[in-house]
Parts: sequence; C-alpha cells; structure tokens
Amino acid sequence: MGNATSNAYPLVNRNTTDTTVVKILQGAFLCKGYNPGPFDGVFGDSTANAVKKFKSNLGMPSNENLSAEYFKSLLTTDPTVLLFNGNAKIRLVQQYLNGNYYSLFKNKLSFLPTGGVFERKTSKALIYAIQKELAPLLTEYLVQHLFSNAEYGSWVF
Repeated sequence: MGNATSNAYPLVNRNTTDTTVVKILQGAFLCKGYNPGPFDGVFGDSTANAVKKFKSNLGMPSNENLSAEYFKSLLTTDPTVLLFNGNAKIRLVQQYLNGNYYSLFKNKLSFLPTGGVFERKTSKALIYAIQKELAPLLTEYLVQHLFSNAEYGSWVF
C-alpha cells in the first residue's frame, strides 16, 4: 500500500457504510484466520471482535477502529498468531516491540510479524529499541568520560 492509497484509506469501524471496503476487510480477516462473521459488508460485532483480536495479537491497544497502517498489515502474509513452529516467548518480544517501539520503526518495518519466529524484522526492531534506550546513557558516558577531558577543550551539545 503506497502513500496515496494510505492517505485515501478511510478509518474503518462500525460507522463505515461502504460495504465494499468492509467486505475487503472481512475477506482479509478470513484469509488471516480470523472470524469476521458473515461476508456481507456489514461491520457488526464479529468484525469488530476480529479487529480487536488482530490489534491485540500485534501487541497494540485494542479497539474497533482500523486505520490504514493496520489495514496494510492485515493485507500482508505476516503472521499475527503463534505459528506451529513459533516460540511463545519470541512472540511476546515481538508484541512488546510493536506495542512500545512501533513509532520508531513503522516507516521502515511496519508492524512486526507476531508468529513467534525470530526473523530479520524482529532483529531490526530490537536494534531500534536498543538504540532508543541506550542513547541517553551513551551520551552521558561520552560527556563524562571522553569529552570532559580538558585537553580536548569544551564541547557543546
């Protein structure tokens, strides 16, 4: 999904009256293994529950609104449920990374798959998270141990 499509995509929820958009959403949920209820283009309780479960499986706050970024993830082949060869602990890490660091890597990685299989996107997301958490400590260390030495002069940050 490119920028133009993302920008044109409406927020989909119970107020959505475009049955074609809702049918596409329901079909995508069926293909991902979720039960959106009847394939009828009506955003009812079952479709709302599928949206909430999908978002929860990603490790994100759960509500009935589906924005473009979630719809884009729904249309990928990335798993959002624990795979038969997946590891539940790895899945928890993937959900944690989505829930706490998604804003750092969303433009590069989108949502991480949460099937419990360690793969390239998980590794990259871990690097983003480590960089975020270590940056203040690294800056403090550099200031205290390297840049404070008088022979190097004054440093301005």
